Amino acid sequence: MCMILSKALDPVKVRLIYDDESNSTLAELTLQLVKLWIDQYVEQDSFILGSVVELVETLLHSQRVWQMLKQSPMTTNRLLTISKRPTINAFVKTKIVQVVSLITR
Repeated sequence: MCMILSKALDPVKVRLIYDDESNSTLAELTLQLVKLWIDQYVEQDSFILGSVVELVETLLHSQRVWQMLKQSPMTTNRLLTISKRPTINAFVKTKIVQVVSLITR
């Protein structure tokens, strides 16, 4: 599901869909899924980690999603903790740091 969302969404679609007030439930549901994947699955599989980070990077083009993630420091802290693991490849580490930086600005 994460990979499908990553491939189906682009920055323009994200802004149109997730910043529309009538889609606030969709934004909340998507973020709950992202948090679940970060909490339970990304540590076990580097492919899932890369897909989730790519999806979050795209979702951050939505003001609503950005605000929701900004209010969820546990999620960003979890990503930072994962990025410090020696088994994570350098490209994904860089992406994680960029995503966390975007969330916390």
